[in-house]
Amino acid sequence: GSSENDYNDVFMDSKIYRKLKEYCIEGQKKNEIRNDVSAEELLKACISVFTGNIVKWCLNHKSFDLLKEDRNIMELIMKKSD
Repeated sequence: GSSENDYNDVFMDSKIYRKLKEYCIEGQKKNEIRNDVSAEELLKACISVFTGNIVKWCLNHKSFDLLKEDRNIMELIMKKSD
């Protein structure tokens, strides 16, 4: 069977992941997003949350704004502490 690592390896080798990682690194260098963890860890956290939100959205018959929910969560994950 496949494992979580298989899933991560497939996604992490994708063009979209590499582009998102570039954006995260750029944001960290510009001090726009938190840099106390690696860009890779930030992306893993976001991907996990997004995947969970999609499942929740489907199970709840699309009863909430998925994009809005994902943006709110991403801000919480990425936001620099003051």
